[in-house]
Amino acid sequence: MTLVKISPVYVISLFLLWPLPAMADVNYFDLSLDELMNLEINSSTRSAKTRLTVPASATIYTQKQLNKLGLTSLDQLLNYVPGFQSTRRAASGHRYNMGVRGKNTGVEILLLIDGRRANNAFTGGIGSTLALIPLSWIKKIEFIRGPGSAIYGSNAFMGIINIITRQQENEFELFAGTENNRGGEIHSYKDWSQFSANFFAYHQKDDGQHYTFEDENGSKLTTQDPVENTDLQLTLRSEHWLLDIYHTSSEAWDYFISDNIGNDINRDEKEHTAINLSYENQFTESWRSEVHLRYQQGERKIVAQRSATGAFLTISQPASASPLITKAIIEDQESSFNWTHWHTLNSGDWLWGLEYRKPELIQGNNFSNFDVAALQQQAFPIASSNALDFKTTFSEPNSKGSSAAFLQYEGHLPQNLFLTLGLRYDHYQHIDNISPRAALVWQWNTRNALKILHGEAFRAPNISETDIINNSRVQSNPDLKPETIQTTELIWLHESKHTIFSLGTYYSQIKNNVIRGKLANGDDKETFTNGQSLELSGIESSLDFFWREHWHFNTQASHFFKLHQQPQKEADTLFSAQIIFSENQYNLSLHGYYHSEKEDQLADKSFITIPSYFILGGKWAYHFENKIEVYLQADNLLDEDYLGLTDNGQTTLNIPNKGRNYLLGTVISF
Repeated sequence: MTLVKISPVYVISLFLLWPLPAMADVNYFDLSLDELMNLEINSSTRSAKTRLTVPASATIYTQKQLNKLGLTSLDQLLNYVPGFQSTRRAASGHRYNMGVRGKNTGVEILLLIDGRRANNAFTGGIGSTLALIPLSWIKKIEFIRGPGSAIYGSNAFMGIINIITRQQENEFELFAGTENNRGGEIHSYKDWSQFSANFFAYHQKDDGQHYTFEDENGSKLTTQDPVENTDLQLTLRSEHWLLDIYHTSSEAWDYFISDNIGNDINRDEKEHTAINLSYENQFTESWRSEVHLRYQQGERKIVAQRSATGAFLTISQPASASPLITKAIIEDQESSFNWTHWHTLNSGDWLWGLEYRKPELIQGNNFSNFDVAALQQQAFPIASSNALDFKTTFSEPNSKGSSAAFLQYEGHLPQNLFLTLGLRYDHYQHIDNISPRAALVWQWNTRNALKILHGEAFRAPNISETDIINNSRVQSNPDLKPETIQTTELIWLHESKHTIFSLGTYYSQIKNNVIRGKLANGDDKETFTNGQSLELSGIESSLDFFWREHWHFNTQASHFFKLHQQPQKEADTLFSAQIIFSENQYNLSLHGYYHSEKEDQLADKSFITIPSYFILGGKWAYHFENKIEVYLQADNLLDEDYLGLTDNGQTTLNIPNKGRNYLLGTVISF
């Protein structure tokens, strides 16, 4: 890749040697060990727990921690969570591949925003959403590893990510960086006697980095990856009612889309809007109830160059030297209803509820400049056009309603034992599924806890797997069974005067694992099928160490003994580290993560090894007494040249990731 080379030694020296003004007594960046120990974790049981008592493998980041680190987006943060790994994927310039506990997935993680489901209704996944979420929007984010279907149903398969958005703040930020990266955001809050309003707006645009590399024939390829994102949120709140409206839009162009480079042609546009209305009432000291209504709508337009220039010159009428260009339009929506109760009795805490969801596909159409249907049937010559006049429907409008009932019990037993039992029943079209969970937490003293966890989860087949038509590469399977998982975990968590240490191991067995394979009739097409049982196992650890009041060290490490191997094999060893120095108004941090080598399947079904890599970043920040903060942050300080993944093995090229870049910004609180 072609980038301006600036020595990371120079940048680090600038951080360390920057002249420090006189310090005030207030430490704007400090986060104490006690705060970390007592952070509330809500996603696992939908009730407040601490690190010691939560019946789950959990990692939490607060807004204060994220601000110290200097990461920008959610896809970056994933690499600092045990068991998670993220890298760019050739499906789109802003599409990131996510691996969890050695399984390459995006549809088997449930994404919650303020506790509400945000997965895509068409694919059920979150791959195209990850990179779009700015970390500056987050008050707290909870990563729960392991099954969560006992409360949340489908897609809470390998884990849950719950984003709690920032509220009740007044703040303005502007930033600019390399590649003409620029943008800003605003948080605004107003409180009246019985009513409050919270507004958030974020906009970012950059021209992208330039990449030069060789294809399989040795030809030089050049491209860039510009992107533009906008996020808006309005929250209105009274004593019992809450109305939340969220809208996001993004555009990425050039670079890779569907495994092909198409400069000045490729374009990926995405819009998503969600409206949430809830009523909550604490009827008595021991009885609370919530009714929640949600509507979300999404649209995605993907324009892609699918062939070389002149590929259809001799077989088209009129003869056209243009490359094959397609424009896919996907519109979906989902309506949902959730009624949840919390009730405390002498025997323990009970949670029960009902849920109804109706995901719908409004349209799934493809437009092209050549008659793709005639091309698939080899009915030559095929018709051509100077515009995208040929329409092909790849999925008819349809809906797949689901209903569920769930129940959970939490009890405090003798000898400092905490018991959690849960059960959920889901009915999804012709699918009936029961998801149980059981957890026992033994807090044998104030500093140590041992957790034994067992849970089961499922993922219902999505529309893109069961209802695709007129596709030259993939045939859908309406008889696809849901995949299920059983996971058992053992976790030890220790808290002392200066440290928080966690060590855990897990074993998972997946049945009816959904894979892509060749049709039985010898057709070149692939289809979705239920594969054989799959086993996953590994070990995860994390350490927070506070030294001499101002230093905070954090490390995360994971190793997978058994992991999913097709079509991509994830890294089996992950490591990350963070070093943060905070004193009064001054903050300095360095952070880095390591991924061992990976394997990726190419279009010719061969495998290529992607070498291991280490990515380093950092941030310097200073907070003035008049509520103004300035910062300088850097990503990929060592300018590591590392590769991403293909899109399900449809190309012979692995794609480049971003090189070194810098960002300078200021934050004003008011």
